Amino acid sequence: MRYLKEEELEVTSRYLFLSMALVVIQQDRRHIEKGQFKIKEHYLELLGKMESEARTERRNLRARMDREKLQ
Repeated sequence: MRYLKEEELEVTSRYLFLSMALVVIQQDRRHIEKGQFKIKEHYLELLGKMESEARTERRNLRARMDREKLQ
């Protein structure tokens, strides 16, 4: 087992954080869709944008982790 450099630790931590954040965003979307909110379209649109950006960043981080052989 090798020790991670500070930058490698930041990349892997960010990847894990984004993975957890995506789960929470998906749960929030389901909750809002089922709830009795009057203006839920705006919240759903915002959550959709957040999810899209998080997926893009996570995909880029995963590619970087593969290049640098990080797990």
